[in-house]
Formats: sequence, C-alpha cells, structure tokens
Amino acid sequence: MKHGRAPLPQARPAPAPMDPSGRVVQSLGVKLRSAVALHQQGQLDQAEVLYKEILQAQPRHFDALQLLATMAVQRNHAAEAIVLFELALKIHPANASVLSNRGSALLKLNRPQEALDSCDRALLVRPDYAEALSNRGAALRALNRHAEALDSYDRALRLRPAYAQALNNRGAALQDLNRHAEALENFGRALQVQPDHAEAHVNEALCRLILGDFAGGWAKYEWRWKKEPGLSAARNFSQPLWLGKEQLQGKTILLHAEQGLGDTLQFCRYVRQVAALGARVVLEVQPALKTLLQDL
Repeated sequence: MKHGRAPLPQARPAPAPMDPSGRVVQSLGVKLRSAVALHQQGQLDQAEVLYKEILQAQPRHFDALQLLATMAVQRNHAAEAIVLFELALKIHPANASVLSNRGSALLKLNRPQEALDSCDRALLVRPDYAEALSNRGAALRALNRHAEALDSYDRALRLRPAYAQALNNRGAALQDLNRHAEALENFGRALQVQPDHAEAHVNEALCRLILGDFAGGWAKYEWRWKKEPGLSAARNFSQPLWLGKEQLQGKTILLHAEQGLGDTLQFCRYVRQVAALGARVVLEVQPALKTLLQDL
C-alpha cells in the first residue's frame, strides 16, 4: 500500500570492453537486450541468468547491476537489491533511477528515513522525476508525515497526470488523513488509468469497508490475491473458491487461515454459520491457535 514496483530502467549501451576486437561488446550487448526483453515479459528466472552471465564477464557492468537490482525489488528481495544498487552507485553515484529505486528497496526493509534521503538525492539530480517523487511520498507516509507525502504525490501528478501508482498512493495518503471520499476518488482515477492495478483495488476495498460499504468492500477485497505479497500467499486448490453463492448442503468446505492470528480470531466466529448451511466444515488455523479453536 505504501509504494509500487520499481520501474524497469532503460538499458544503456554496454560499456567498452578490454577486448579490442569488439567481439565482447557485441556478445554482451546482444545478451543484455535479450535479458531486458525477458525481464519485460516477466520471465525473471531466464533474465536473471543472463544478467549474471554479463556480470561474470564484466563485474562493473552498470546496466546489468541496476536491472538485476530492480528485479530483486520486484521479487521482494530488498536486501539483495540494496547490495546491487550500492555497487551500481559506485560506478555512477548520481544516477537518479538507481537512487529512486534504492529508496523503494529501503522502504521495503522498513528504513523510511534512508529511503527518503535516497529519493531526495535522486531529485537533486533530476527534479522532474515523477517516480522519485512518488517513492518520496511513500517514505514520508511511513514516517507519518502525511501532509508532506500528499504534496510529493501532487508534484508527481503535475508532471504525469495519468500516473496510476501516484494516484493510488495519493489516495492512501488521503485515507491516512481520514479524507475517505477524496481517497475513493483517487483510487477510481488510478483504476481508470490502469484497470488491473491490484493495489488500487485493495486500497479501495479497505476504504469502502471503513465507510461501511461492506458489499462493495468485500467484493473488491478479492483483488488481494493479485497483489504482492498476496500472490506468494495464494493457495492454489483444485476445488473452486466459495464466495457464498453455491449451496453447501451435504458438501465439505475448507475454511483456512489467511493472514495474522488476530484475523483468525476475528473471523472464526463464522465457522458455525457456515456449518449451519449444511456443510461439513474443515477448519485450518495457525498451529498456535489449534488448541484454542479445536472445539469450534
């Protein structure tokens, strides 16, 4: 909810190699283009192999370093990303893209002040960098400086009015300030720009639930499975998901814990209501709650 994925930087021409024949340049250049194409297609494992082959041949290859770091952010391997961004910054200390994406990675590690500093460094190099302004807003939100975060998002949107992630983040900042109607408007604008923006759908769901719109809020909340880290937590059962429409008489249903212990304790009270619909209920909870809930 705080920030978006790091944007994929554009690869620059490969640095000149030591081999005067030029064959290494061609080899690394072709390999980099292939890696970037795979990266953009979401084939991260294959792209990673090529980036690492480039770095094995040329450890100070700036583009391979920053692109591999960006991939690490996308995979939520923030600590690994920081190491790679630092190596890239030793080559180009004033690269705005690396500094901004480093800020995003630091935020994932719960280091918001360092993230803010990194984004500010990026903006010193490139004041009109919308992504850095959006990442800066996320860092300010994490520091509970919500009004300043809102200003940072506004600056980003003046540069790029149709920037879905900044619109989503601006909505989250407005929600922090209890300006829920305005927050809903921003989530809606983000979804007009990018209809499959899972984070904006989930944020809208939470906002609607706060406002008491339970029908709209719970329906929207199904988008959580398409949002990181929801993707990694999804349970891929062969049986269909029950959303309350099909009859359960004479059927077996698995109700499983999904989030924290508090959520399990909050919602386990519905187990008996599902059983009352005629279902045989199998309840799966976290090990720490098994004794407490085994008679439910």
